[in-house]
Amino acid sequence: MCYLIGSNQWNWHIIAMVTLIIELSGLASLMVAEYLRENLQSHIKRHNDIIREKRNVLLEILKAELGDCVSWNKPRGGLFVLLKLPDSIDMAKLEKLAEQNGVIYTSGREFHYKREESQYLRLSYPHISLDEVSKGIAILTKCVRQII
Repeated sequence: MCYLIGSNQWNWHIIAMVTLIIELSGLASLMVAEYLRENLQSHIKRHNDIIREKRNVLLEILKAELGDCVSWNKPRGGLFVLLKLPDSIDMAKLEKLAEQNGVIYTSGREFHYKREESQYLRLSYPHISLDEVSKGIAILTKCVRQII
């Protein structure tokens, strides 16, 4: 399913075209368009509040568990926290150990212009529950402490 925001003049034409092209449910698309017509701002605010809470919990846990050896950014928006690990950490070993324990993150090398290894990793939190945030950081902490 996709969502469309635009001027009312074109919405129905675009919805009809998209429905034909990629076979979306016309009824579902119309239902979402009708809902968002009156609720878009409250919908965005509700989701921003949920994501902000998850970010704050993540940052609090990072401070408590890894504050002595890891640094990170505090995003004012967005969906990711970027961690900087000590140079002594073998990032390939950490990635493998974390994955074996059920924690997956994006390595900093994915963002390096030459795809070279870096001591950064990126955590995404909006799509998981608060409980999963807590459990994931506990596992990541255990992995980092094991390698240090």
